Amino acid sequence: MKYKEIQDLAEQELKIDRFKLGEEATRTPNILMRFLDIYRSEKVLLHKMNKKFAELKRDKWEYYSGKAPEEVYNEKPFDIKVLRQDIDMYLDADQELSDLNYNIQSQKEKIFCLEKILRGIEQREFSIKNAIQMLKFDAGEF
Repeated sequence: MKYKEIQDLAEQELKIDRFKLGEEATRTPNILMRFLDIYRSEKVLLHKMNKKFAELKRDKWEYYSGKAPEEVYNEKPFDIKVLRQDIDMYLDADQELSDLNYNIQSQKEKIFCLEKILRGIEQREFSIKNAIQMLKFDAGEF
């Protein structure tokens, strides 16, 4: 799910209709479950991305250190002899690793956003309770 889609969904779902506070209170568990499911899916995706990054980094390390299988060099020749202490520089500059790392960082931002939304859902019950108390106060019931 894209970051913007999550934001739009949260904006839509977390809006409280002050004229239907009872209905809003009963919707909260459903909203929570929906966002927990999204959160879980995004966390699983992050774990998969981290696993893929580790595997790709190992493959790239083998490639730059000259230890990859011969067919790898046949497909993508690399005729430079890289010193062991310089391999990290090549890994840091590798486009595939950089792209995947960027995607991982974006995924972490998405998860951070979802964690904030989940905290907001927890606070939703208090907001509804306060709105009900305010309506009672305005009606002179206190």
